[in-house]
Amino acid sequence: MTVPVPTPKADTAVVLMLDPTDRQGYAGAGWHADDVVRVQAALRSIWPDLPHRLNTWRPMPAGTVDAPDGDRGRDESPYFTDARRLADAVAAQPYRRLVVVRPAVVLWPDAVLRHALEEACRRDLDVLTLRGIQPDILHIVSRRAMALVVATGGVPHALTVPQALQRLAAAGVALNSAALQIGLDEDVAAGPVEDVRRLPSRWWRGMPDPGVLAVPPQERFAWAIDADRRSGDEEAARTLATAARHIERTGSRPATLVCLPSMYQTGAHAAWAELLEDLSPDDVAFVVGGATLLHDRLIAGGFLLFGVRDGLAPNSASDMAVVEGALQLLAPTVVHLDGAECANIAARSAARGAGVVQHVRLNVVDRFRPTFVHADAVIGSSAWLCEQIATRVAPSTRVVHLPDGVRRTPVEPRGD
Repeated sequence: MTVPVPTPKADTAVVLMLDPTDRQGYAGAGWHADDVVRVQAALRSIWPDLPHRLNTWRPMPAGTVDAPDGDRGRDESPYFTDARRLADAVAAQPYRRLVVVRPAVVLWPDAVLRHALEEACRRDLDVLTLRGIQPDILHIVSRRAMALVVATGGVPHALTVPQALQRLAAAGVALNSAALQIGLDEDVAAGPVEDVRRLPSRWWRGMPDPGVLAVPPQERFAWAIDADRRSGDEEAARTLATAARHIERTGSRPATLVCLPSMYQTGAHAAWAELLEDLSPDDVAFVVGGATLLHDRLIAGGFLLFGVRDGLAPNSASDMAVVEGALQLLAPTVVHLDGAECANIAARSAARGAGVVQHVRLNVVDRFRPTFVHADAVIGSSAWLCEQIATRVAPSTRVVHLPDGVRRTPVEPRGD
């Protein structure tokens, strides 16, 4: 006997999440009212029979909400995590299940997205995520799953409900006792699902290029890959040309190149911003993302700056082209890396004969292991970190403790 698949009804709502674009170190692209309206229209074409809501971190421009309910279809929240934002939004609403999406979800075929919701309904799942699509971009969650996460008082380092549940399970919380039906990272799509990791994170949480919505849904991901490559090549070429003119105009070629990833590296950015008054533009150049306070201060201070648009994301061809160009233009003596995902840059730098210094400010030391292989020195911001680092690096690698990651006086050279 064929079991009928439940059809989503009014107890399910689609919630489009929009993130702040002015957080220091955040590499997401900005959004405008017209862009939001276009994405909302695309979502309504996928799920035409469901109520749609907009969840923002701050007030939206007038005329943004494309819904019969107008402002009543919009929720604003002061919280950063999805769980808190969504809990506030649905507290007074009758929804039993939410399809939580960010604008990048329109890159996947409509049939894939519809089938995901049908599967969640058929299996009566409390949480569903798809393999290849980050939970930030798409997850389906029940009211009781959200209530469980909110009741814990917040789960550290978890933005979405699926991430929070994964961390609770890893910590030994018996989720089965809560009678939750969970399907994480599942392959339940109606067709092949492109892996979002092929695109820089700017596409994951930012607003997609308006041109992508003019492309048939099944062709959008390939279009995004090609558009990102073309625009990245052009932007990298402009950045390197500007840097070459700076070197010609000033006559200086700094011997130290500092590379700072821009995704959430606010501590590193603040530390370097504090040190700028003690540094000379003749000695130090920087590779850093554009949407940061540090970027603006470097320009004001006359430093040679290689701007990157994706926060030095390892899968950004544009950013890696800028790094390679900076290494060619400067042939630096030292490359100072201040972030956890810099193994690719470390390998490129070491291959060119530069000394590699890795700065560690995070207590998850193993994230830096791929860089330690190439490092001549490693800086830790606490004594405990330095102890952990010393057990993971070669005997010839120097480990230096700089409290809080900032020191205004030079470190004495080692005798050997």
